[in-house]
Amino acid sequence: MTTNAELRRSVSGTKSRLGLIRLFLFFLFGALAGYYWLLPVFVPPGRPLLIEGGLSIERVMRVAGVLLIFPLVMGRVFSFLSGERILRLTLWVFAVAPATSLLFDPNMNFLIGTYGPFLAGGLALVCLSALDQEEFTAWVAGIGLAATVFLILGLNQYGLETTMFYGRPRSHIGFIHPTQTASVIFLAGLFSIQFARWFLKRRRWLLWSAMGGIAAGMVFLLVAADSRSTALITFLIVSCAIYARVVKQPLARLGLVLALLLAPLVGYAIAAFGDMQSELWIALNSFSSYRFIIYRELADTLSKASPLIALVGPPLGSVGGGFASAESTYMSVYLNFGLLTLASLFIFLFMLGWRLSKARRPLAYGCLCAAITFFAIDAQGITPSNLAIFLLLVYAVRNALSRSITTLRIRLNSRPVS
Repeated sequence: MTTNAELRRSVSGTKSRLGLIRLFLFFLFGALAGYYWLLPVFVPPGRPLLIEGGLSIERVMRVAGVLLIFPLVMGRVFSFLSGERILRLTLWVFAVAPATSLLFDPNMNFLIGTYGPFLAGGLALVCLSALDQEEFTAWVAGIGLAATVFLILGLNQYGLETTMFYGRPRSHIGFIHPTQTASVIFLAGLFSIQFARWFLKRRRWLLWSAMGGIAAGMVFLLVAADSRSTALITFLIVSCAIYARVVKQPLARLGLVLALLLAPLVGYAIAAFGDMQSELWIALNSFSSYRFIIYRELADTLSKASPLIALVGPPLGSVGGGFASAESTYMSVYLNFGLLTLASLFIFLFMLGWRLSKARRPLAYGCLCAAITFFAIDAQGITPSNLAIFLLLVYAVRNALSRSITTLRIRLNSRPVS
């Protein structure tokens, strides 16, 4: 006859096995997300082109692959949405506000190629916030495995071959853009370090040697890739995390976030209305890799848009070729969806900054500060078009919501809902 103790052990063992299966599924879906992210951009610059059509399955899966986890967490997602207002604000920013632009440009290319990636980014933020720490770690490990495989393939096929396609000699390692190359190096390196810690955890001297070798290899490859944007966000993550650890006053921390949010607006104003012959304008234009000229030309064109279109629609119309229409996330949001969505995005980032300014999470604070700055100079990261950059935003959101999400999980008796 089965005793109560034996029955409890049997139930516990079953739950443990189901938990491992569930973690493996998150790992698998992470690997698939990494595969879909990298496959379209595993194309050296200047060679057979990246598929540009907004409707191509490769472009769609590049951002939608992140949402493969939704069936595993949809029950939790609906529960968390009802209890956490920032998640509801996320849906407003990424789903509802930009949908107004479809009233002025209701074509399939714009729906899938431009609105689709932005929407996928918001839905992914909500889904990933619903994961517990073990599930999220397993999912990120899957992405790291995919990045490691692609990096090995790139090194094997191209080595450190350089190209002048982006203005100066850079090693592409098979990827279309230096930021993508650097992102793959980072994720592959972090995955390799985590794997070494697991595999060599009982051999301390060998573990430290392996970690040192991996870190040195990462630095070498990052220098070869020569991505200044990656160097900038790395500096910002570290320096802003130190700032958050040293400065204890929430208002002082929030002040830095607000300054970083306002800086791009000041830069756009200088680009659009400043004296192009002044030394300051010329210096800023050179420092921005000549983006100020682009913004000046856009400002001249945008001045002809009607107020209503500027508020809720694509001021210049849409070509449906993808979300990244300018060398800036903020400018791309405005060009595609209007001022309503752009203002909503700034409020969303400000609310995240306020949450993290009150919390003792310096690394998450640093990631948010880096993401805010990166969005000013690049159109990647707000969507899963570059998962490494997107994960900075994910990490900030998860940490900003950690206390309330933990409370909601306790309320749900910590039972996984699918």
